[in-house]
Amino acid sequence: MEVSFQVIADSGESMDAHLDIEGDEFIFHSRGGIKGRASARNIDYGPALRLLLTRIQAAGARVEGAWLDTEEVRHLPLEARVILERDEFPARPEEQFRLMTGRMQVFQKPLGARRTGSRVKRVRIRVGREARGADLEGILGVRPTAGREQRLPAHDLNKVTATHIRNAVERLRRDPSSAPGFGPAREFEIVVDEETRLPPKAVFGLAASEALGFSVGPADFSGGAASICHRLLEAAGYPVVAVRKRPVPLMLEKELVVIDEAWDGWIDALEAESRSLGSGLLWMDAHSVMFSPRPSDKRADRTDIHLGGLRHDLSVTINAPLKGADANGLSAIARDVSGRRVLIRQGWLRGRPEVRGEQFRRLTGLTPVEVTGGTTPTEREWYMVADLDKAPGEIAASTADFVLRCMDARAAAKAGTDVPAPSSPPLAAGEETGGTFTRKAITQPEAEVHRIHGEVWLRLQDLLKSPGPGLSKLRHQAGYEVDGVIAGAEGRILLEIKTGRSAADVYEGVGQLMLYSSMLGLQDHRKVLLLAFEPSATLVEATRSCGVQLYSYAWTKTDEGIEVDLPDGFLAICGSRGNS
Repeated sequence: MEVSFQVIADSGESMDAHLDIEGDEFIFHSRGGIKGRASARNIDYGPALRLLLTRIQAAGARVEGAWLDTEEVRHLPLEARVILERDEFPARPEEQFRLMTGRMQVFQKPLGARRTGSRVKRVRIRVGREARGADLEGILGVRPTAGREQRLPAHDLNKVTATHIRNAVERLRRDPSSAPGFGPAREFEIVVDEETRLPPKAVFGLAASEALGFSVGPADFSGGAASICHRLLEAAGYPVVAVRKRPVPLMLEKELVVIDEAWDGWIDALEAESRSLGSGLLWMDAHSVMFSPRPSDKRADRTDIHLGGLRHDLSVTINAPLKGADANGLSAIARDVSGRRVLIRQGWLRGRPEVRGEQFRRLTGLTPVEVTGGTTPTEREWYMVADLDKAPGEIAASTADFVLRCMDARAAAKAGTDVPAPSSPPLAAGEETGGTFTRKAITQPEAEVHRIHGEVWLRLQDLLKSPGPGLSKLRHQAGYEVDGVIAGAEGRILLEIKTGRSAADVYEGVGQLMLYSSMLGLQDHRKVLLLAFEPSATLVEATRSCGVQLYSYAWTKTDEGIEVDLPDGFLAICGSRGNS
């Protein structure tokens, strides 16, 4: 067991609590055994850790990181074993102690499990950069453990030269087992070339053994971030970097009650970041995404979420999970090694055409996450939708990003193209047409149907011809097409035309204006919705509150076709003299 220092109480008495110091970090050892028995160790764990945290703050320093450091978790990256978050660094020592020991107890425990884990585990704590080595020893109030040889002094370690280090690198490259006693890289590694990285402590141990003429082991020197080991390795031309992150698999949640709680929390977060458009539709202003909760047809009292809104063929449905650890479900709740809950969905967009596998990855630009714990051996590609333990705004933003990527992928698949870059400029679209078309007989006889939408557009185009501002159409490369863009008398106008005046017409028109202004880069344009005849006063007021100006036109059928009468107020903002 490697023990370097013992904590000394304010009374001057030794406490049964031990730690190591590595640069600006100290490793506080775990408690074990029963007090009074020979196997007991570090019995004063709790009082000593509270004392150390208090001394750090009293010295004007502060904790700048805390992680579990047990043998079972050292293979994980540091960010996967955090027990004190950044915004908790300034907290009072007693609060820091409570947070850290509480997280030790539930670390890697299933959500909802009883709190039966240990609160006295081995931890690594980083103190501010102003506290290193002897300074940190003084701040913590510790002294070297009696009866143990100390680490090699600095003047011996500084005898290691660049030649010694290069020899050690070559030796380890030829024979990875040539440094017995040294383990694999845990937090740091040295970069030898593009393909080779080695554990810094093993390299330096071999180099020091050659320089000093005797075997140097891992307990003889520190390998922390501020150590002589790291300084000499970098001086020899070998950068010391953090160990490359290795993906940590997510675990499918097994408990259905936990899944339902997380699912309901996700819906609550979306609703908190949205406003109602009526008829069960909600709009996320910040992300230009519409969604609607719908009763699940597979589980009673559960709700599926349909996102996207305007074009049903491009929308995405995220279904409520049907059971725990279901690898065959379209959606699931999983958790990471620290117990955080995440919503994941398969990379599979059903419909025509279907989008999945390599095509889904390519068209969305998303990377699948590794997931384990399924009750069936079926392999699926899962993708992160949202971290459900984050704030509602972050949950909504992550969900919206996933949905918009999926919608773009659908549009690209339908068009047979890759998704255009977000900066792609809008394209000119073709003009509208008026006249009539023939409706085929089904249960009714054939009949001529007037293209009212086209007649309105052509009438407006005629009124805005030179010397007026003119009317044009724009189309997104994924196929979305806006009805009109007008220079306007008081600023540019983004126009949507509807041939009805129902609530559904208003919902669709407002949603299109919101989406198209973002997708086509027309956020500075005035949004105008043109309806056939006047809608209800409630809809007029609701539309205005969304930042959309609403005007109504009238049309009549004559012997010569369709006659369209556009409102004077609308024509005035367009810069037209009127219907004459």
